[in-house]
Amino acid sequence: MEINEKIKELVLQQTNINVDDTTRTREQVEARSLYYTLIKEITPKTTLKQIGKSVNKNHATVIHGLNQWDMLVRYNPTLNKYKERILKMFDKQIDLTDIDLLRKQINRLQGELIDLQIENEKLKKQLLRDEHETIQNIKLLFHRFEGTEHHELFLFRLNQLVDINSKRKI
Repeated sequence: MEINEKIKELVLQQTNINVDDTTRTREQVEARSLYYTLIKEITPKTTLKQIGKSVNKNHATVIHGLNQWDMLVRYNPTLNKYKERILKMFDKQIDLTDIDLLRKQINRLQGELIDLQIENEKLKKQLLRDEHETIQNIKLLFHRFEGTEHHELFLFRLNQLVDINSKRKI
């Protein structure tokens, strides 16, 4: 079971509210805010977009829920008790299957990283080939226009291209 699913389950156990429900009752909003807060505390590198996607919300909704947490706790201190209980329960429920799942995810991500590094090297080589071909074509054009009335215009346009490309950031 993924970490976010485990947190959803723990929130459901404590509050009797399913954070996947789309209603906007106060209790539902509080439970989702509790869920967002727990996810950010337990897995700080999880993006707002990922958190939102896990409950069919967008990142702005997650930001709002996180920002509302302190105010919600002020009016409903039980939320903080839920949070503390869930954090303790979560720590107890981490078992070998979770560690194995994390190892599998790490291995998968390492494989994806290697694939991306290989693709990056291929793209760099292609870029070098394209740059070499472009330089060869420019040299041919330079020699074709050399000594003609179009030579100055060609040099002017070539300098403009160089200026444009030097300002671009890749």
